[in-house]
Amino acid sequence: MNQNENNIPLVDLNLNEMDTSLPLIPNGIYDLVVAKSEVIDPTTADEVPSWKLELKTTQPTTSLPNSKGQIEQLPPGHPVYTQTQLEPTGKATLKMCAGNVAQIIQSMRPPVSVPPFSGGAKEFSAFVKSWHNMTMGHMVRCRVEAQPAGVSKKGKSYKAGNRVVEFARA
Repeated sequence: MNQNENNIPLVDLNLNEMDTSLPLIPNGIYDLVVAKSEVIDPTTADEVPSWKLELKTTQPTTSLPNSKGQIEQLPPGHPVYTQTQLEPTGKATLKMCAGNVAQIIQSMRPPVSVPPFSGGAKEFSAFVKSWHNMTMGHMVRCRVEAQPAGVSKKGKSYKAGNRVVEFARA
């Protein structure tokens, strides 16, 4: 390899000629592996704890066209992120939060043995935190959709990305 191939002048790099966004995979059913699992504690008063998973593709795939119209061949290991809240807010109840977690757990192959939960809404995130690392390396089958960049109802902007819309029961 030529040493100059990786000599990239960051200060002079023309960003108008490249797309720096994460490639998006087409809508579809994918087998993904749990690469990272973390329970995120709130940092502000209007946030609630959540369970964030970094999932990775297990097969090569082709990206959707990026903003420059380019399509990429993506190797296995392309990331897909998902996050679910662990505490009720608004119309969401503890049962709904537990149902979302159960849908993820029940989709895992091989199965993950999770103890039953008994407690209140404030204890649920600590409960998930006590076992969430056991999910790493497990496979999940889920339906993934590409989500365009936009602005949330609360006015927060977000980048385009893939999102898991449904986990399939194993």
